[in-house]
Amino acid sequence: MLFCLLGFSALSQTDSATFARQTIRRREAGVYTGIGLFYGGLGYGLYNTWYKDYNTGKFHFFNDNSEWKQMDKLGHAYSCYSEAVNGMNLMDYVGLPKRKAMWIGGFIGFGVQTMIEVMDGYSNKWGFSWGDMGANMIGTSLALSQRYYWNEQRIKLCYSFHQSDLRHLRPELLGSNYITGVLKDYNALTGWLSVNVSGFAPSSKWPAWLNLAVGYGAYGMLTGNPNDNNIFVSKGILYNYSNIKPYRILYFAPDISLQKIPFIKKHHTLFLIARFLAPLKVPLPTISLDKKNGLKFYPFYF
Repeated sequence: MLFCLLGFSALSQTDSATFARQTIRRREAGVYTGIGLFYGGLGYGLYNTWYKDYNTGKFHFFNDNSEWKQMDKLGHAYSCYSEAVNGMNLMDYVGLPKRKAMWIGGFIGFGVQTMIEVMDGYSNKWGFSWGDMGANMIGTSLALSQRYYWNEQRIKLCYSFHQSDLRHLRPELLGSNYITGVLKDYNALTGWLSVNVSGFAPSSKWPAWLNLAVGYGAYGMLTGNPNDNNIFVSKGILYNYSNIKPYRILYFAPDISLQKIPFIKKHHTLFLIARFLAPLKVPLPTISLDKKNGLKFYPFYF
């Protein structure tokens, strides 16, 4: 009887292990198929949205490192970081081993951004930018290194957005509405490094959900190239806004890691919502510092 029970137990464990492997294979196949379709659809969509109206030529390089006060580079780093974190979370769902999930998931975003950069390289309007690629690698490396060493994101890249009063001066470049403004108006974006203090000091009494954040932004940009001095031509009309001088801004603020709030951690749905909202900086009291306005306090800044 005992031998029968042991044999049945071993058979059950084998069946369970086989079922688990089959589930992982099915999920893996589904996710890889989805990623392939996503890459194909993204390439097709980008071509029809951005590239088809511009002439293409030989592959070439373009140095745009001085443009937009480097806010575009911050956007590249943020995109790759967020895509890497979400990619690794997706591979965790598939059930891949930690190291495999890290490498495959972590480079999903880098692959997307590299595809865009290569398409830029063939466009006469743009070009392949090593500065963009460097920012992409920084964002990807930030996500992967933390996963590798800590198995968590103690330092996260996040962003906030507010309406700027410059968008209406050049809507074709900075966005004609709120949604396009989020994507195009660098005057209204702030990039943040949000540090989870308790992750570095686990024995302290610092709340696990309370972060400290440093932000970077810029204002006064109607043209990307600083040599244009905010002078541009739109629809055959010359616009001169050289009186608007661009400048950089630093921000200092607390932040909240929603996923580490105890009652949210215990509730699966709330935890998934918190993970979805993780790329956004929580609006809280903020101090800004810039050469034009000096120190400035905001009761709530987003």
